[in-house]
Order: sequence, then structure tokens, then C-alpha cells
Amino acid sequence: MFNNNYVSIKTIFSKIKKYPYTEDLKIEDVAESLSVIYGMIGAPLILEDKSVDLEIKNNRVELPNDLVQVEAVFYLNDNKSTIMNYSSSIYNNPIISQNCFNKKYSNGYEYSCNRYTITTNATNGCIRISYKAIPIDKEGFPLVPDNEKFKEALKYHVLWNTYEILSFQQEIPDKVLTQVEKQYMWYVGSADNSLRMPNISEMESIKNSIIRLIHSSNNYEEGFRNLNDKPNNKI
Repeated sequence: MFNNNYVSIKTIFSKIKKYPYTEDLKIEDVAESLSVIYGMIGAPLILEDKSVDLEIKNNRVELPNDLVQVEAVFYLNDNKSTIMNYSSSIYNNPIISQNCFNKKYSNGYEYSCNRYTITTNATNGCIRISYKAIPIDKEGFPLVPDNEKFKEALKYHVLWNTYEILSFQQEIPDKVLTQVEKQYMWYVGSADNSLRMPNISEMESIKNSIIRLIHSSNNYEEGFRNLNDKPNNKI
């Protein structure tokens, strides 16, 4: 049963690094497996409400790395905030809240959105993005549901991916891969019914957020910290 608590992905990474043949494993590998496990088991994920002011550069603004779904976008000018219209032919964009599709305003300010950026018809100034965010720790690492079966499924998925390559290269016995695969299948299959399954749109947005976090990291020491180092990020 899920207890509404979370642990940092670093905790899982540290446990996995105790296993043999994981010397070259990176925390990005664990984050990639996390997006897979969310899709297979479910996401007991309490999304956070956040707001951030970001500068427009060449009509574009980079999305916050922890963003799951845009709730509203405002253009900031002369100490005033004006809500912007979502303008795109992509009606089922998973990053955009349904409220953005349903409400239209005759003020001339518009934006569109893809996985990584918002494009506006304003060439400069700032926008304020109100959004739902994936939980992260103080260093910007994704949080993982503190559910034993979820955590074990994540751990064994990472080990399975690692050992499968080594098995093809004949660097480990086949029985090692077989044992890890059995453990992974068992934990995925026995996941608690209490884990909430996200809808397809929400799951895609969660995976996109994790991908942005992965792409924003350069190495383990930096991790996902540049999320918190962004200028004008007033979360």
C-alpha cells in the first residue's frame, strides 16, 4: 500500500551500485528506467503546483525541467500580467491542460508548446508559467514513490538492462540474467493495487518531464542540479 511518501532516486541508485558489474552505471540510467516503470506499474504521484517567471528570448522560453503539464501562461509587461491563449493545431498535446484548450481570450497574446519549449508571439519580456510539477528533491533529482514493490521493480529493471548487455557480450553467466529477470517480472506483476494508474496523456507528460531532467544532467556530480540553477526561476 502506498503511504504518500517519496524517496530520492539517489537512494535507489546507491543500492544498485552495490551489485557487481555496475561500475559504469549512471544515475541517468535509473531515471530512464523510472519512466518505463511508471508506464508499466502506475504512478502514485502527487503533482505539485508551481509558478515560474521566465525571460522570452527570440520568441521562445525553455520549459522548466520538472514540468508535467501547463495550467496557464501569462505575459508580464509594465507590472501587469495578461493571460495568453494557447494557439496550436495539436489539440491533444499532453503537456497542455484541458483548461488551456477550453478558454480563449481576445487580447492578442498567444503561445504554442512542444516537449521542451514554449513559443510566443511576443518577441521579448517575460512570461509566467503556472504548471503541475513532478516531485523532486532539493538537488533537483526525481523522487520515487516509497513503495517497496515499486522500488524493487525499478532496481531490477536497471539491473536487467545492465546484465542483458553483459550477457550478450558473454561477460556474465546466463543464470545471473535469468535470476534478475525473474525478480523484475515478479515485482512488476505483484505491484500493489493501491498504485494509481495515470491516464495515457498524464503518463506521457510524466515521461517527458523525466526525459527533460535526464537531458539537463551532464554527470553524476552535477546530477539534475541545473534545474535549480536556472536564472529567473522563481519556483
